[in-house]
Order: sequence, then structure tokens, then C-alpha cells
Amino acid sequence: MPKGHFNILYPGLQLDQIETEKPVDSRVTGLVRGSVLVDNGSGAWRLSIAADAGTAGHPGPMVYWSLQDQDSPDAVKAGKVAGIPCGWPMVVETDQYAGSHAVGSFVAADNLGKVTDAVTGNSAIGLVLKAPAQRWLNDRLDPLGTRMGALANVVVFQTLYIPSLAF
Repeated sequence: MPKGHFNILYPGLQLDQIETEKPVDSRVTGLVRGSVLVDNGSGAWRLSIAADAGTAGHPGPMVYWSLQDQDSPDAVKAGKVAGIPCGWPMVVETDQYAGSHAVGSFVAADNLGKVTDAVTGNSAIGLVLKAPAQRWLNDRLDPLGTRMGALANVVVFQTLYIPSLAF
């Protein structure tokens, strides 16, 4: 059962042509589906940190969305986790966020592989289309563990990459 949620709402076509598979940096824990990933400079994934949001004149790196939990059986067996670049135009929803995320606002990379509200100078990696709301996810256990499915808070946004955005 996945620990993180990431759902591609549109277009979702030809993802095998843009996905990138890399091993996970040995120091990383807590990488889940929907985490914001960055190449660690040695060809492995690490979770984004606040500095990856970039500043005015110093853009943050191109980030990727994790398609797997790092401890999912398929990722463990392959020794790699698949990610897709934020610059590929898609509408996605994820539970890997921190912040309020008003409709029409931009999001940027944050600590522990989440998205957060962008501020002037950040490299925007998404534009919020639907504010955070609860949604039923069938791949979760309810808090009492009696049935499949549970409510989770998700945010919906258009993926993009705009370096050092000023607004």
C-alpha cells in the first residue's frame, strides 16, 4: 500500500518516454509517491530541500515527482525509483504538500520533498488549480484498519517550471 499519493489527472500519456529512473541516495528516508525529487549530483535521487526553491537570479533545479515509494517492492527489486520532470505539462494531485495553496498561486520545492507556497524569486514548479481538500483514496487503510480506503488531503496543480519567478 503506497504511503504517498500522486495521481496524474491529465494527460498521463507517454509517461514511459519521460520518466527517469535512478537509485535513491543511501541517506534518504521517507521518499514516497508524490515526493519532490532532485538529483544529488552523483546520479541518485534525494528529497528536495528549501534551497531547491531557488532565489532571484539563482534558479532552483529542475525537480521530479516520484512515482513510487522508495520501499515499494518494485522499487526495492529494481534498486531504482522512477520520477517524472516538473516541466512536463500535466495536471496532478498529491498529498505531499505544506502550506495553504490558494487557487491561482504558485508552488515551489520545500523541505522533505514536499511542495510549498512559492514566494518571489522561487522557481515555480506548479500552479494551483484546486485548493487543498479531502478526497477518498482507495489505496489507504482507514484509521481503524477495518476497510480499504480513507480520506486524505490533496492539492491539485498544473506542473510547470518557471525559474526565479517574480510576482
